[in-house]
Amino acid sequence: MALDLVFVEKGSFVMGDTWGDGHDNEKLTHKVTFTYNFHIGKYETTFDEYDAFCEATGRSKPYDEGWGRGSRPVINVRWGDAIDYCNWLSEKENLPKAYDKDGNFLDKDGMITTDPSKIVGYRLPTEAEWEYAARGGSKSRGYEYSGSDYVYDVAWYWDNSGRKTQEVGKKTPNELGIHDMSGNVYEWCSDWYGSYSSSVQTNPYNSTAGSGRVLRGGSWNYFAAEARVVYRALSSPTFTGNVLGFRICRTVPYEGENRPPLSPYNPSPSGKATNQPLTVTLSWNCSNPDGDTLTYDVYFDTNANPTAKVSSSQTVNSLSVKDLSYNATYYWKVVAKDSKGATIEGPVWRFTTLTVPEGMVLVEKGSFTMGDEFGDLWDGCRPAHKVTFAYNFYIGKYETTFDEYDAFCNATGRSKPYDWRWGRESRPVINVIWWDAIAYCNWLSQKEGLPVAYRLEGEVDEGQLLDSSGNLTTDITKVVGYRLPTEAEWEYVARGGNKSKSYKYSGSDNVDEVAWYASNSEGKTQEVGKKAPNELGLYDMSGNVWEWCSDWFGDYSSSAQTNPYNNSGSYRVNRGGSWGINAVYVRVAFRNYSSPTSASGNLGFRICRTVP
Repeated sequence: MALDLVFVEKGSFVMGDTWGDGHDNEKLTHKVTFTYNFHIGKYETTFDEYDAFCEATGRSKPYDEGWGRGSRPVINVRWGDAIDYCNWLSEKENLPKAYDKDGNFLDKDGMITTDPSKIVGYRLPTEAEWEYAARGGSKSRGYEYSGSDYVYDVAWYWDNSGRKTQEVGKKTPNELGIHDMSGNVYEWCSDWYGSYSSSVQTNPYNSTAGSGRVLRGGSWNYFAAEARVVYRALSSPTFTGNVLGFRICRTVPYEGENRPPLSPYNPSPSGKATNQPLTVTLSWNCSNPDGDTLTYDVYFDTNANPTAKVSSSQTVNSLSVKDLSYNATYYWKVVAKDSKGATIEGPVWRFTTLTVPEGMVLVEKGSFTMGDEFGDLWDGCRPAHKVTFAYNFYIGKYETTFDEYDAFCNATGRSKPYDWRWGRESRPVINVIWWDAIAYCNWLSQKEGLPVAYRLEGEVDEGQLLDSSGNLTTDITKVVGYRLPTEAEWEYVARGGNKSKSYKYSGSDNVDEVAWYASNSEGKTQEVGKKAPNELGLYDMSGNVWEWCSDWFGDYSSSAQTNPYNNSGSYRVNRGGSWGINAVYVRVAFRNYSSPTSASGNLGFRICRTVP
């Protein structure tokens, strides 16, 4: 199996508009069954791949519209160009061609067939194969787009494409590990276009000549509705356009008395960062056409061709690996063996453990009791109540410094805040209003190509949080860009997260070890990171400067809460105490608030991000 193909296991599905809100040509819904397995391109065919075909055959290369070639999907190819490419691939691998000169399917003996299960060579997917794979095949979770119900996560389309194609594989894959089946470019299918029937079908393929060949998947130049997995279009096979490309497909062939195991497929994790930085569960699929019992040897290490065998002859297709490092790349492969002694070695897969942004600390999800557990703070710090986080997040190791904030001012032409002549550089920035702090967060997001987290002052819905698609949200798990912590996040990390030792102050019961406050600060801010950190390695969460939070201030409830965020009120929350106040106010449970337009010499902030 080629490394850029994904195995799709045979099965059944309901084809067509299963939501009932699409176009007439997406109806009637009907059951489709595949009696054969097939491979399909993990990515749309790229310029790099198609240009190699042109160079080998003396063809003119298609125009790229000035957007670039390389790993962008090839465009401006006719249906006939696409099947010629498939036949060329087959000939390169000494396989029987899949098409004759008229575009008819050919079996392994070169005879015309309408049965996709009889075709050995590379080809375009049938329309039914395309939709089955786009829906996630036998692993489908019923998403409207290929891999998600959120189009922005998986598709390049009108709202996010920049009005051009994008490199393949940059959006989230679907359940089978296939990329860009929603958006980027429309994809040619093998079939002629025709109306659906409500009849049950097995291995369907429409060979009846019509007005056009089937197109699937939507493109960079169309709206989200056309990126749905059920959307259908058609075009003359002689049409070329900058919205149209293709991906390859191949029926899984079987030969000989003992059919050896199929190459392991659909690995997880593979090819991307994983959000499990210390313990990772490797999983894969494999099957044997004869139904033999399979066993697996697993190799796993940091070598590009892993040699460390970490498991031998196991019968389950998953393995937990512990004690990994952050920011490290690991490689793994599986060797499958059947009961008759036939073996097949799978490809090498790779993944990178979670990369923690520079200057930030990973905070793992968990639960804690929020509020004044000792009962001696002001009433606004009670009642104590249980809070649970269902997501991981990052938070700044230090309070944001003058050095960092001054860079933002230089880049945006803002006036720099006054430092009271105490010094700038690695002292926490002060004299910033809440609106300044969220503007800084949005600037950081834009620098790193992330969706911004806030509507800024003066914008419609100012101060509201935004999800990855730029829509308003109160669900903090949907916010991708840099932001201020919620009040609950702030207290959870100040207490040490899931490593908490239940200290009164952040990192100690001895306030002088961890905090700059009235008794030791010399009446001014101090450089960040000079006191002891807390259990998570965070500094100055008690004292130095108060820190803005995302929430509006509100009264506590005794009810248990999950992922809380307060979206209404008159004042924004401040946490942590400062250089100018007594020790009681730097307790991890103490709460304060200010108008979002307030600025002072004892108020700054630190940044936060949800782990995507």
